[in-house]
Amino acid sequence: MRFFPPVGVQLPAPPSPDSLALHPESPEFEQEFAFQNELVEELRPKAYRDPSRMGQLMVEVHVLAELWLCKGAFHQAEALYRRILYRLLDAPVMDGELILGISSLLAELQVRWGEPQGGRELYEKAAELAARLGISSSPTLSLLMNNLGHICKGQGDFEKAAHWYEEALAGYVTHHGAVSAEVADVSDNIGALNYRMMRLEEALEMHQKAHAVRMELGQSSDESAAAYARTCRLLVLSHRALGQFQEAGTLASTAAEIVAALGPLPPPSRGLHAALAVDDSVQTVPQTVPSPLPHDSHDLRKDADGDLHG
Repeated sequence: MRFFPPVGVQLPAPPSPDSLALHPESPEFEQEFAFQNELVEELRPKAYRDPSRMGQLMVEVHVLAELWLCKGAFHQAEALYRRILYRLLDAPVMDGELILGISSLLAELQVRWGEPQGGRELYEKAAELAARLGISSSPTLSLLMNNLGHICKGQGDFEKAAHWYEEALAGYVTHHGAVSAEVADVSDNIGALNYRMMRLEEALEMHQKAHAVRMELGQSSDESAAAYARTCRLLVLSHRALGQFQEAGTLASTAAEIVAALGPLPPPSRGLHAALAVDDSVQTVPQTVPSPLPHDSHDLRKDADGDLHG
C-alpha cells in the first residue's frame, strides 16, 4: 500500500528518476503509467466524498501529469490539473492553500510548455482569489507571487515584476524569518531584475544580501551548494558592471570550483505546489523550452477535459 503524506509535508518532485529514465513506449513505462492512472481513478471518488483527502489526490495527480508529459501529452496533463482545480473551486468551503497549490502547478505547466502568458493569467487569478479568501500571506502565496514576478520580468513588465518579487520576499520573511533559502532566492531574483534595469548598485546590494543568507545557511547539500554558486555568479555580473574586477574574479573562481565538484542535481524538493522560479541567466547550460501549443482562454474554471461535471 502506498503511503500518503499529510498536506504540507515536503515531497520529492515526482515522478521518480527511474520512471523518467524509461522510454515512454517501453512496457515498463506503460506498466507504471497504468498503475498510476488506476490509482488516481480509485482515489478520485474517495477524495470527492472526503475533502480531507484532496491533498492526497493532488500528489497522485501530479505524478500522473508528469508521466503524461513524458508521453508529450500536454493537454492530458493540463486536463488532470484543471479537473481537480474545478472541484476545489466548486466545494462548499474552499481550501485556499490547495487552490493556490494546484493553480501554481497548472501555471508552471503553461510556462514549461511555452505559454508564459497563460501562466501569468493563472497566477494573477489565483492571487485575486487569495485576496477574496482573506489569504494575505502564506508560503504558497509567496511562491505564487515570486513566480508571477518571474514571468512579468520575462515579458519586460519590470514594474509588475518588482511588485510581485517584493511581495514574495516580504511573505517569506514573515513565515521563514530573514535567513532561509527562499529569502535568498527571491533576493537574487530582485537583484537580477535590478541588473536588467541597469540599477547596478541596487542589484549588487540584493545579491550581497542573498550571499550573506547562503553563507549563514551553509552548503550542506548539493542543492544548497548550487544555489550558492548561482549567487556568486550573479555577484560576478554586478561587480564587473561596476568595474570591481578583483571581487568578480574571486567569486567567479569560487563558483567554478563548486560547479566542478557537483554532479547532476536531483529535481528540487517541493510540496503540493510548483517549484520556486529563480533567475537562470548565469547558468552555463541553457535550458530548452518545448514548442508552444495552442490554448484557449485560461479561466480557472475552464472545462479542460470536457467532463468536469460528471
